[in-house]
Amino acid sequence: MSDNAGKIWFRAGSNELGQLNATSGAIKRFTMDNSRIPSDKIYSLLESNEGRIWMSSINGLFALNPSTEEFKSYPLPTGQIIGPSFCNPDGKLFFLSKDGYYAYHPDDFISEDLLTIPKILISDFILDDKRIIPGNGSILKEPIWKTKSIDLSHKQNSFAFGMTCIDYHNPSTLQFKYQLQKYESAPREDLQQGLAMYKNVPPGTYLFKIQGADSKGTWNREGVTLQIRIHPPWWSTWWAYVAYSLFAAIAVWAFLQWQTKTLRTRQKMLEQTVADRTAEIFAEQQRSNELLLNILPAEVARELKETGKTKPIHFERVSILFADFKGFTNIAASIPGEKLIEELGDIFTQFDDIMDEVGLEKIQTIGDAYVAAGGLPVPDPDHAKRCVLAAQKMIAYLSVRNETHSIKWVVRVGIHSGPITAGVVGKKKFSYDLFGDTINIAARIESCSEPGRINVSAYSYDLIQHEFPCTYRGKIDAKGKGELDMYFVN
Repeated sequence: MSDNAGKIWFRAGSNELGQLNATSGAIKRFTMDNSRIPSDKIYSLLESNEGRIWMSSINGLFALNPSTEEFKSYPLPTGQIIGPSFCNPDGKLFFLSKDGYYAYHPDDFISEDLLTIPKILISDFILDDKRIIPGNGSILKEPIWKTKSIDLSHKQNSFAFGMTCIDYHNPSTLQFKYQLQKYESAPREDLQQGLAMYKNVPPGTYLFKIQGADSKGTWNREGVTLQIRIHPPWWSTWWAYVAYSLFAAIAVWAFLQWQTKTLRTRQKMLEQTVADRTAEIFAEQQRSNELLLNILPAEVARELKETGKTKPIHFERVSILFADFKGFTNIAASIPGEKLIEELGDIFTQFDDIMDEVGLEKIQTIGDAYVAAGGLPVPDPDHAKRCVLAAQKMIAYLSVRNETHSIKWVVRVGIHSGPITAGVVGKKKFSYDLFGDTINIAARIESCSEPGRINVSAYSYDLIQHEFPCTYRGKIDAKGKGELDMYFVN
């Protein structure tokens, strides 16, 4: 290119322009410090009216001030410049691009010395891999950098934005941060590429915001924003949801009517089933309670059910009744075992009824021995009296029974009064046991009794002497206990 002074300008290297003085033949080189000419391919060289030399490339414009030997770069927010250029008499510069000619006036460019915050632009809008050109029938009614909002259908949910930052020195070092707010939780960073791409963005209203920094690292934090509204498909609109809700409400109502009718029928059946099952459970519970009461005294059983355990209790005044049968060993040897158990079961069942009648607590049976106690688990001042009454009834019952049965049973009874400790032993097959010397002495008193008679110790005699006539037997040797005063109840 030849300028107005007759000097010839040409590309001298990757970061140099050359100037040839046609008269003297001298060549002068102009070097760009720390940067390169933006493209290996220069489409045009052009001199502006103020004497600057302009270069056009696919990446923008560069200008050289020959007097100061200073280069400046001008990235363009539009398409690539690919053709020749010229300057009209008014000083306006024209450059050919893929989209037509673009005109600039050098005075429109802001001096780098005055620029503190770089200018950010959205340079392109790309939808489904196609660059959108503003115009009639287009989504864009005006250039993208002037557009404030874009409305898209649910199918137009893949798009991209071109970004640029006005930098007069080195456009290859631009930096960008961008974010599609309400879609991305944090901004993304972009170095030099200047392209923000999004795929399959769901319907909604978003705000696209970009920030940029020039080659000096100066950031435009305010940036540029563009509202993106992606409309949902008709089946996701509010009126569609209203229709869905009405249909669902009708369906739910119909279902509830059917379900209510069904539930009423089932409820009646369930109530009957529950009533039957409750009765069964109650009966089972009653049987369990009765079984537990057959094993343990009522107060002890209640404590065991409530706490899962029982505490041993000491009773200071208790009477123990021991009874066994005359000739039991011979009878047991003479009849089958089943018959023996049948006989004992019949007799002991009647003894149990007698204990309930007079208010004694059955303790246990061991073979033919029957043990009961008065005055526990609830203290009773008439404990000795009740034991004598029970013994009399036991003897009377057997006397009557023997009249109609082939096996003649005769019982002997021993009663002793004194302190005792009672409690449940073990955690399986509960047994209410008595502990203390009183129980041992009662056993010895019984062994010293005679068939059909009630033998009592002196301690028991002191408690019943005013209620029952007794005959003093004297001191009788009790095995392991020495001689004890004993009495027969007449």
